[in-house]
Amino acid sequence: TAEGYEPESGTITIRQGEHTRKPLTLKAVMFRPVLLALVITNGTPGAKVELDNKPVGTLDQQGNLRLADSLTEGNHSVVFSKEGFETRTETVTVRPGSDGIVPNMKLQPLKASLSFETNAKNVTVKYRKEGEPDFKETPAPAKFSVAPGSYEIIATSPGFADLHLTQPVGREGATI
Repeated sequence: TAEGYEPESGTITIRQGEHTRKPLTLKAVMFRPVLLALVITNGTPGAKVELDNKPVGTLDQQGNLRLADSLTEGNHSVVFSKEGFETRTETVTVRPGSDGIVPNMKLQPLKASLSFETNAKNVTVKYRKEGEPDFKETPAPAKFSVAPGSYEIIATSPGFADLHLTQPVGREGATI
């Protein structure tokens, strides 16, 4: 026997005074890696998941995903991404007989700065992100954090014409 090879056995008869040669060929054991599951719990619903640089699925409405027979022993890179959220990368170390578990993978919303500047007095600004039903209201000047996206903005002040505009806000922010 030898490590990594199938054992070999047999019988050889040697008579006194004779030399015998018997070639012995060992067969390599076929290595079959043990496959374990990747288990993700309590993540951001709808986040896309990549395992070792390959797309493997999307978290369900509860933020969970289970991928049976997807991991071998060792370290694996798991990337979580979703539009409007920061991307996160986790390293999962898998040990024999133990699934790779990634709990509480909540992604943080991307934030950008939105500023309203004016020299006029008594300016009120209403704004809402495209797709949201309700406006938020603030006196100007003002500066606050918002998620990147397109915003509908209405600025009003007594004695001035109302300002209506749609403003894209990227990661770098915007000033109006």
